[in-house]
Amino acid sequence: MLNNKDIPSWYILGTGAIGTLFAAKLLKQSIPCTLLHRSSDKKMPRHLQITNLDNSHQSLPINIDHISSQLPIERLILCTKSYQSEAAIRSIRGRLTKNAHIVLLQNGMGQQQSIAKILSSQVIIAATTTQGALLNNPLDVTHTGNGDSVYGLLNTATTIDNNVCDTLSRIGMQQVTDINIRLWRKLKINCVINPLTAMHNCSNGDIINNAKLYQQVIFLCKEIDDVDKALKLETHIPILTQVTAIALATATNYSSMHQDIQHKRRTEIDFINGYLQQLALQHAIKTPLNRQYICDIKALEST
Repeated sequence: MLNNKDIPSWYILGTGAIGTLFAAKLLKQSIPCTLLHRSSDKKMPRHLQITNLDNSHQSLPINIDHISSQLPIERLILCTKSYQSEAAIRSIRGRLTKNAHIVLLQNGMGQQQSIAKILSSQVIIAATTTQGALLNNPLDVTHTGNGDSVYGLLNTATTIDNNVCDTLSRIGMQQVTDINIRLWRKLKINCVINPLTAMHNCSNGDIINNAKLYQQVIFLCKEIDDVDKALKLETHIPILTQVTAIALATATNYSSMHQDIQHKRRTEIDFINGYLQQLALQHAIKTPLNRQYICDIKALEST
């Protein structure tokens, strides 16, 4: 194990709830961490505030670096919205060292492959988490729920440096060999919970407890099951059971898509339900409800 002073600084691009939470995880382990930003230095807090699961509060000093700086980046966690991924990577591409490790900790699917095409020599690591977090203000996050965080190589022909694995382990991330399947599992659940809660302005639990909404859950799960069976990625497990369990376990939480709509932000619908729709078209599977929710969410975005 490397001493902390020997560990290259981990840069984080995308300081929403998850980006801020994982910055706090690094800082708690005394691992060097730097936030990339576009604002002027005077607008950025110099301490990260976190309210932990036990309601304790910590104020952690954090390094700030402007995105236009020329300092080299060896380690990066990308936590931007999925639709921002390509532009974000291109904005710092010149700063990435040849053997840089980039962890893509985002919702959705499809952007991972796009980034891999842009970065040919760097090590691309895909990751997903079920940790819950709420951003109260810039660099002020509340850890709202524990969960699993996993990562794995997008290209299994490459290797991850041992010190990178060590650092990710210290912040609660587990390496897996089936990261694409893990991403797919989460996407299937998000394809149900996200658009329903966003369209009907409700919490995760409401889509199960409300009889009319639960019928929508059942119909949408049936469409996802049809696509899942066609892909044959793993032994098929009906998605309804998984969606129900997650929605009830996070009953009082609000999905990221719900929050995006409420705050009049662009959603990640193209990389969640849109990605599912692309797969459905490739396999000639009809998914009318999924298509309708894509249209409905896009209509909400434009209002």
